[in-house]
Amino acid sequence: FPGVGFQLGPWNPVLCSGALLERLAEASCDDGWRVQTHLMETQYQAEYARRTYGKSWVAHLDEIGMLSERFSGAHGVWLDRGDMDMMKEAGAQVVYNPSSNMRLGSGLAPVREYLSVGVPVAFGLDSLSMNDDEDMFQDLRLGQTIQNGPGIDRESIPAGTLFEMATGAGATVAGVDG
Repeated sequence: FPGVGFQLGPWNPVLCSGALLERLAEASCDDGWRVQTHLMETQYQAEYARRTYGKSWVAHLDEIGMLSERFSGAHGVWLDRGDMDMMKEAGAQVVYNPSSNMRLGSGLAPVREYLSVGVPVAFGLDSLSMNDDEDMFQDLRLGQTIQNGPGIDRESIPAGTLFEMATGAGATVAGVDG
């Protein structure tokens, strides 16, 4: 069907064996498959990688060849500056899911920092929007409000930037041209 595509979707690296992650990285590299996963959504997930691999999930996924322009990580709440630099270098994307993060209490994605570093950011709902209605416009407004939050000394993220995250960057993550 036109407009329908498939991606590799390991739900969360925490729940995948090392062998599976390596095979998915190979499939992405060899056959051009896009890979979408939850990435450091919670502090627990971030700590798990450090305990298991001695490095962050981003560093581990980069090491096995998974990070590329075909990779997107949902949430990205607990990435540090080094992780962001690796994501940018690889051309990988982050998907900002503010309602889901609020609902789960997993933290606030550093969207302003992603944008300043040059990491492509898309916008998503993760099937856990605040009102169970999956209203993208409502979530865009919420996402902007959260990021612009209290404090008059910060530059606001413009509505147009969030709209681009939901459309152009969202198309990239979905593997849609144009």
